[in-house]
Amino acid sequence: MDTTISQAIVICAAVLTVLNLVDKILLFKKQLDRPTDDRLRAVESKLIQHDQKFEDHERLLEAHSGYLDTDKQKIEVLQNGNRVMSKALLVMINKINGNVNEERLKEVEEELDKYIFER
Repeated sequence: MDTTISQAIVICAAVLTVLNLVDKILLFKKQLDRPTDDRLRAVESKLIQHDQKFEDHERLLEAHSGYLDTDKQKIEVLQNGNRVMSKALLVMINKINGNVNEERLKEVEEELDKYIFER
């Protein structure tokens, strides 16, 4: 009977040892998986932040494109005005110098009227 009890104790000890080993393996696996999960969460968080920044930059770029278009139109108007004024000054200088081209004078006058009143 002593051998049976001692065999049962050895078997129980072996089963406990195996169970303890399985528990340690599962705990080790859990520790290996956790940092990966944490890293994934951190990477996902950074991706979300970068996506938000990208969307913000897209909106800002769109707004600036609108500003540039508006500025381009204003510059074109100013350039046209400068061109008309330069023509008018040239005609006035020619008139002062006695080089009068009545047809050219009339064209520039109409262009100047159009620029001033249709702008």
